[in-house]
Amino acid sequence: MKKSRIIIVPLFLIILFGCSNNLISENSKKECSKAERFITDKGYLITSNEGIVSEYLLDEKLLTEMPYLQYWSVQSADPISYVGKRITTSKFIVKNHPLDNPLCHASCRTSQ
Repeated sequence: MKKSRIIIVPLFLIILFGCSNNLISENSKKECSKAERFITDKGYLITSNEGIVSEYLLDEKLLTEMPYLQYWSVQSADPISYVGKRITTSKFIVKNHPLDNPLCHASCRTSQ
């Protein structure tokens, strides 16, 4: 029984995630592609593209709640201009990011 569970569970997850990718809209796929270009243009190497992890309609109430308050507090864009719009969040694992170098954390902040 354990052996069949070891095979069935990963197979189920592959089917589940493989099929759910078909449900992503063409606009979301284009946005993901734009995000990849943005990241690589910054000089980061994408080691893993985890894909779209969430989509939501931004409203002013969300901007006062965690985790959205935290997400939007570190953005350079004013979130008010995105109220009423669908936000698509993608997850990437990158290399060459300043936070990759633990020795840089303190010295990079003081030298800027």
